[in-house]
Amino acid sequence: FSALKNLPSTTVAVSFSTRKEERETVHSIKLTNSGNAVAFFVHVRCLQHKGGDDILPVIFSDNYISLAPGESRTIECSYDNKYAAGAKPFILVKGWNIDVTMSKAGNDAGFEKD
Repeated sequence: FSALKNLPSTTVAVSFSTRKEERETVHSIKLTNSGNAVAFFVHVRCLQHKGGDDILPVIFSDNYISLAPGESRTIECSYDNKYAAGAKPFILVKGWNIDVTMSKAGNDAGFEKD
């Protein structure tokens, strides 16, 4: 596993759209590796608001993914509206080698630092 420590950093762009229904909210989260190295072990969380607690339970279509340079993936996350506690959700992304200072996120999304 020592080679993982030497992975070059990369940048990721994140954006999402939301579909709110009567009982359920679904976010389509698009992750794009905008850098030149593999984005390794990219993990997505859905918070009740920026700096807030995780919305739980939540179901992700995928998580802990790797993205090749230039690759994009869309992950869906869904939860019952009662678990969001009426707050405006915030999407938080973390990865093994993501350069959070150079990565870009749309409104109500951001990156978790180590």
